[in-house]
Amino acid sequence: MKREFPSRSIGHKVVDRRREEIEPLFVSCRQQNRPIEIGLYFNDPSCHEFIETWQVEHPLRLNTHLDHRKLSVFSLDEHEKVPLLQRQIELSQRWGADYGINHLSAFSLSRREAYQSALMDRLTEQLHLLNSVCRKHDFPIYLENTYHDLNFYKQVFKSIIENQFDYLHCCFDFGHAKVWSN
Repeated sequence: MKREFPSRSIGHKVVDRRREEIEPLFVSCRQQNRPIEIGLYFNDPSCHEFIETWQVEHPLRLNTHLDHRKLSVFSLDEHEKVPLLQRQIELSQRWGADYGINHLSAFSLSRREAYQSALMDRLTEQLHLLNSVCRKHDFPIYLENTYHDLNFYKQVFKSIIENQFDYLHCCFDFGHAKVWSN
């Protein structure tokens, strides 16, 4: 039996740049009762002001996409990146976001078999750090597939389950999988 998804469950994605370009999509989402995803990549003050005002006057279901170029899981560190991560989570919460999306890495990680154990150990440490920040803010993060084979993500999600990282989940980007996975 074919399962149909209601069209209202399919939303738009915008980035926080050029208010004049994102405003019509917010209007469309409101008219069609659709969610919206906001990429936090540019930090445009006029966009942020518009989104904040819009969400007070006409709240939409939304989620945010963290700036994965600066805040990928693999690059997180306590001193430099965690404060930025916390600011993006707090902004997301102020806008009423249900969750955020992030990537494991801003670049392709090694596929060499000899490095996989060390790579998974490092990622598990980083996932622990991310989960603790998310727990502190009561804000879940969904990890999106990017440059890696789907078997790699299977290992990552197995680590999430085994380590009981309760604020980390997965989301699947079909376009990323089509371009980068087997």
